[in-house]
Amino acid sequence: MVRKGAVLLGWMLGCGSSIPAPEVGTDEGGTGEDDRTDGLPPVERIAIPMRPQTEVQLLGLPELVEDDAGPRITLRERIDMAVGAGYPEVLELGLPEVWWATCGSGVGALELESITGEADTVQAELLDARTIRIEAPRSGSTTFVGRGSVELEEESCELSAGTELDLELTLSVVAHDATNARIRMPCPTDETPSLAPGAIPSGAGLSAELLDPQGEPYIAANADPTAQVDVELFGQFDAQHSAPSSLQYWIAPSRTGPVDIVPAVGEPHSIVVVDAQDIVAAPIEFQLAGTASGPVILVEGERYGDQGWGRAANRIAPMLNDTAQTKIGPLCSDPDPTWFRLESRTPSVCTVVDLPVYPDKGDGYTLYGSRLGQAARLEQAGTCTLELHAPGFASAAGFPRTLSAEFADPTGLHEF
Repeated sequence: MVRKGAVLLGWMLGCGSSIPAPEVGTDEGGTGEDDRTDGLPPVERIAIPMRPQTEVQLLGLPELVEDDAGPRITLRERIDMAVGAGYPEVLELGLPEVWWATCGSGVGALELESITGEADTVQAELLDARTIRIEAPRSGSTTFVGRGSVELEEESCELSAGTELDLELTLSVVAHDATNARIRMPCPTDETPSLAPGAIPSGAGLSAELLDPQGEPYIAANADPTAQVDVELFGQFDAQHSAPSSLQYWIAPSRTGPVDIVPAVGEPHSIVVVDAQDIVAAPIEFQLAGTASGPVILVEGERYGDQGWGRAANRIAPMLNDTAQTKIGPLCSDPDPTWFRLESRTPSVCTVVDLPVYPDKGDGYTLYGSRLGQAARLEQAGTCTLELHAPGFASAAGFPRTLSAEFADPTGLHEF
């Protein structure tokens, strides 16, 4: 069994697709609400543009170096830039406040007096003591060396406040032609990936990545990290479905069917939005929410609570503890909670309640896997019998799933 952790299940990797984009409309604005009964035509194209970026704060780690010449601050940085239509040729780099992990923190601003290098395709100059202007009109790479100083504003690393140290910055700038990209989905599968309607990707989920000439991904500093390349989605979307700020925030439509994701450069990918009837397997586990050590995994016919409850919370939740499977491949998102219905056969002992979307926010109670929307609250000692129904699933999915277990007095369980 593969644990997904106490977070939403991620998206999964799609295979390359050569499916041609259909003829499309241009409606890209609106509310994104379900239009299946309002008579409006669906949106067939959603455009998500790359967002250019012209200012970046360097985030490197300055270090204190001591040698025969005495102590000095060094900083090494690499900046990648994309070269192509829409990508800014000029980027301003701001220096960080000085901080190093070797012996503590030194408070003071890094300041440069000069920057030099064998400038050919990439140019660099100082706009002021804390800002470097980079210009990359075409692909190439250059390493620049900046020199300056920093004055400590407090005692640090056995150096007194007011000590002035030399600063040496080594800055490598690599400019790539923006000619290749890929759609990244964390789902290692050779099968066709599918999504549930309304699925929201995790922060590390669906995205478009630029690739260097060796096919390796890089983050271009002159574009927003979440919108590195122009992307278009083709399919049958809800009418007035809003275009998101980036691909990772796209919400799958309520309509089912294929969606082609096409970056401006590189190969398109195809995914399929599925309905409940396409689910053929869904591994379910009943859990009693817990804290730092995780939830209590409940087993049919066992008894719980005789030795106290420790740091458990009063919610028995059915959880999807591994990847669900559809008729065409893995479900690469959380399932739709409306696909499930939890029933209690012993309501005097355990009552069905809604499960907060993030019960582990602020109170520490966690559950493993994907939440299915409902849980049961223990009301008194006794046998709790629960049934989880998924009436729309294919018969092969094997529902309903049941749990029947005994519980001691639940007074010691925490609420959230």
